Amino acid sequence: MAAPQRKYRFSNTLPTPMNPEGTSMWNAMGKMTRGVPGNKINELNWGESYSQGGALSITSGPARHFSGRGMFNRMSTLWCSYIINSSNRNIFYSGDSGYGPHFRDIGEEFGPFDHAFIECGQYNENWPLIHMMPEQTVQAAIDARAEKFTPVHWGKFSLSLHPWEEPVKRAQAEAERKAQAIEIPTFGAINQF
Repeated sequence: MAAPQRKYRFSNTLPTPMNPEGTSMWNAMGKMTRGVPGNKINELNWGESYSQGGALSITSGPARHFSGRGMFNRMSTLWCSYIINSSNRNIFYSGDSGYGPHFRDIGEEFGPFDHAFIECGQYNENWPLIHMMPEQTVQAAIDARAEKFTPVHWGKFSLSLHPWEEPVKRAQAEAERKAQAIEIPTFGAINQF
């Protein structure tokens, strides 16, 4: 039996999806957003912010990864991290990214962060510019000035050659070694940050 098709309905009262600049072609084709109308999508360049109603703001920050989703459009779209700020929380999401000085820059400009969700997994020594080694994930949390962080991008499916749980185990060991608070969610649990 096939899985049911899910239809998405958006109205003017729902938040606008945020996407990196240059991805509208894929949005229009429904590749990323499953049929969300193009006029409901807000593309952000690095440093641009979006706020709906003033209660929450989202700022696009740098990330280091190759871009493009087709054979002939490499390096034609932007890859982003996001700073999510409300009246009582300051959150950082790294997006897919190799390690670099942009984490320190983000921490200096937008930190400290109450919590950060930082890419950790699908790495290989041959791909240092697009995915971090677990020890670099911890350093990115420190550089971004995160009080606590959650490693993400490690437990869904394998794109690399490392064992499935290796990223989070290595990140946890490095976080303990560097006294950086880490929170690893339990599968199926609902976590509040």
